[in-house]
Amino acid sequence: MTYELDINEDEAAESGIQYVSLVDDPATQESWMKFETQKSFAFKVSAPERRIITGAAMIADMKIFRKDDVRGEYMVVFRKPVIEKIVKKWAKLNKFNNVNMMHEEDTQTEGIYCIESFIVDSSRGITTPKIFDKAPDGSWFLSYYIENDVVWNEFIKTGIFKGFSVEGMFGFEIKAQAEVVEVDADEKHLQTIFDILNFADSYTDYPQGASNNAKRALEYVDKNGWGSCGTAVGKARANQLAKREPITRDTIARMSAFRRHQQNKDVPYSEGCGGLMWDAWGGESGISWAENKLKEIDKK
Repeated sequence: MTYELDINEDEAAESGIQYVSLVDDPATQESWMKFETQKSFAFKVSAPERRIITGAAMIADMKIFRKDDVRGEYMVVFRKPVIEKIVKKWAKLNKFNNVNMMHEEDTQTEGIYCIESFIVDSSRGITTPKIFDKAPDGSWFLSYYIENDVVWNEFIKTGIFKGFSVEGMFGFEIKAQAEVVEVDADEKHLQTIFDILNFADSYTDYPQGASNNAKRALEYVDKNGWGSCGTAVGKARANQLAKREPITRDTIARMSAFRRHQQNKDVPYSEGCGGLMWDAWGGESGISWAENKLKEIDKK
């Protein structure tokens, strides 16, 4: 079974690319969804004296293997027309500098600026940069200027970060026996990458306290709205925990990583985003559980 991924072009819809992330392992195609580039298209420091990195964000027609408890084993693919739609919407919504590190949620890394974005198109004379293997028409490349000294010196120059990884929401189409059948693409059926496409098992043994914290955040949001707080992922996470839905190893890892925001956890809901998003991600009980659960999973 092959699923062709697509997006809703409506600007109000959440589907599409939200962030480009700098990651340390572009070799695996993990799945929100996040899609990391394959090794041959990992970004390169194309102009070290000018702090410029260049690499592929999406490769057209590249089949990506997935396996999960819902669909079993299957493939997903981005076709040339869909990548063009994705890039157009990404540009129209001015997401050029929406960059983070290792898919950190609710965080935009400052000092990283997009200076080039192009789709390989031989009919227009736009070809793959010579420093890379030839990519098929429709593939999307990006270049960033790294002004942030910490990112440049500690992560780029040292070779820790090796590739780009895009993340966003996508609808599914099924391609079987040369016929494409559209699946219901209503926004409420668009799920995050953690839950649709993942190699890991799902878990529901997180504490009730985590669900209660998420519910408390959502109750406040129902009356007051999110305001400027949270990304679509953070909002989805709150709903997921409140409903006690299964979560994957990737989700657990991100909950664990949210520990970095604990210095803001006591900010009242009405005075900022810190306390609201802390509870949206399960609060102390959820994050502590995630830290221990991650160790348990990885040990196995």
